[in-house]
Amino acid sequence: KGNFRFGVHQSIAQYALGEMTIKLIKKFPELEIEFVHDHSQNINQMIIDCKLDFAIVVNPLRHPDLTLIKLFEDQFFFWKSRKSTAFNNIKNDELVLICDKDLAQTKELLSNKKLESVKVKRYIYSNNLEVVGELTSQGSGIGVLPERVCSKHFKKLERLSLFPEFTDEMYFVFRRDFIHSPAFSKLKDFFIEQLSE
Repeated sequence: KGNFRFGVHQSIAQYALGEMTIKLIKKFPELEIEFVHDHSQNINQMIIDCKLDFAIVVNPLRHPDLTLIKLFEDQFFFWKSRKSTAFNNIKNDELVLICDKDLAQTKELLSNKKLESVKVKRYIYSNNLEVVGELTSQGSGIGVLPERVCSKHFKKLERLSLFPEFTDEMYFVFRRDFIHSPAFSKLKDFFIEQLSE
């Protein structure tokens, strides 16, 4: 029983929570759960500030009040549609890059020296990775996306293998002082079992 708030980036929620949520509502029929979606840095801070009970956080900041349990990894790559256009041809002077400019992964990739020889004419920014994927799949440019988002929604995209990549680590995160609650402890064990690879 109880009300719990679970933080997770919306794109991770779409590939990680579907089957797990069915099992969750069957196993705990009197449980109320609210999913809160934001960037991982913000979710990390909400856990520290006691605004969330649990979270999946990408590359979390370490903090003495938090417990971090690694769940799985994902990779950010550069992708393009199989449909060639002037905007996704890396040898063309019309090249467009589509990305979420606020993600740490994007910033790291765009600063990589491997990209110095690539001439991007324009950028399209979106803070929704599914929108980045859809625009990329239509040939509007090359996109910066995590592999799990592509394998769930955009299976026809091609990875640009000569471009840099970035590995993310996903952690289950909660405050150490919450662990003494029996309900919290049962839920924690359930989430870790369902989400770990």
